[in-house]
Amino acid sequence: MAGGRGGPEGGAAALQPAGQTEQAKSLRVVSLAFIDAVLREDEVARQWLSRDANRWLAETGKLYQR
Repeated sequence: MAGGRGGPEGGAAALQPAGQTEQAKSLRVVSLAFIDAVLREDEVARQWLSRDANRWLAETGKLYQR
């Protein structure tokens, strides 16, 4: 992924190994889905978290629910 105006990718992502960048992306996506499910009462987000999140996360993480 290129940075702004065709330059190299910058910011914190440029300093992280690729695996950490993928984990940060996974954390962001799952967190936003959780916020949508809880605060916005979004049923699609709730279903995604319960059915599809772990499959989507693959090797970057695992979502546990209580």
